[in-house]
Amino acid sequence: METTDASLIAARDVNSYVMLIADGSVKSKGAFAPPEPGASGWPNPTGQVCVDAVVAYLRDGVPVADTIRACTDVRQFLYVRSVDGSPPSGVYHPNGVIERVTTLRAMREALAGWGTPVEPSIPNDTLRTIYAEAFEQATAGQAGEYLGKVVRWYYGTGSKACITYKGSGNRVPRTEGCRPLMTLPDCLPDDIDYEWYMVEAESLLKDVGLGLEHHQNRRREF
Repeated sequence: METTDASLIAARDVNSYVMLIADGSVKSKGAFAPPEPGASGWPNPTGQVCVDAVVAYLRDGVPVADTIRACTDVRQFLYVRSVDGSPPSGVYHPNGVIERVTTLRAMREALAGWGTPVEPSIPNDTLRTIYAEAFEQATAGQAGEYLGKVVRWYYGTGSKACITYKGSGNRVPRTEGCRPLMTLPDCLPDDIDYEWYMVEAESLLKDVGLGLEHHQNRRREF
């Protein structure tokens, strides 16, 4: 049987972990794996700078903020996603869109926010009909900018934007606050939301059982 001597294993679950090998190398899998070809294909990039920050913290105690702010490769900040659907295409809305909601409570809150509150006693089916009509009216003029079947973005400071599926109008997951980057620039954009990436890296640490308090204590040690 083969064995691997590890100095640390930080696991979110059996399929997502970071393993620090005794020889100084790093093995990662799942949510912590780099966007490189593997047995299951070539995964889409998902903010690799956050994973790099987690690894640097686990291995060397480097604060996640230091790793993220020191990164000068725009590709490390990118998220890439195939936009499936009928038709499969992503549409960019620089000012965001009204979110399509499904729960009755959310519908009531959204209608109230749009200035068309409904009585608490209104039947649920009637509520759904009213909401569907209001939603169509609210989104009728939000054509947006067509991006394509594969969308690529980073998170920008102050952005209220999102990307939606052309067919349904639903938001593409995790695109709130995005800035599309379909063509790679020669240098970093000047509005990268570093705070967003720091929070994401902290979330990854929390997933492996190392929350913000532990990170702050570790930072003081260094």
